[in-house]
Amino acid sequence: MAVVRPRRRRPAWLPVAILAAAIVLVALLVAGWLRTRAPSATSADVAATASQIAAELDVLAISLYTEETIQDGQVVQASEYEAARNAVARARANWEHIRGTVSPDERAAIDDLFDQLARAVDSRAPAAEVQGIVAELQTRLRSLAAAPAG
Repeated sequence: MAVVRPRRRRPAWLPVAILAAAIVLVALLVAGWLRTRAPSATSADVAATASQIAAELDVLAISLYTEETIQDGQVVQASEYEAARNAVARARANWEHIRGTVSPDERAAIDDLFDQLARAVDSRAPAAEVQGIVAELQTRLRSLAAAPAG
């Protein structure tokens, strides 16, 4: 006597396709949820970073880029000048971490001041000019640090 199996009414690959689609859907939902839960820069982060940048710029203006470092457009103390250039780069990199959380008008003003500062240091401008740019930049950064949490 022969045993006859009834034919399957659905293809064998259908449960596998449904399972794969469900896994993809769950992965997309989890990724979306994780994206919404990703930490964003809080006002405390902005204030702390802005204060850190202002302090870094203070060191730049007071001890790195001075009349003793640059005289008449010539580098007198190469190590101090290089440290000043590095300080500008570090300050700019730290600014990039909080830049997106700052209002567009303030962001543009600070970006412009950083550009002016980098150009002034690269062109070996007089220390008084660099210190003036730093003072403006610090004023703006300190206003970000003092802004109320929102």
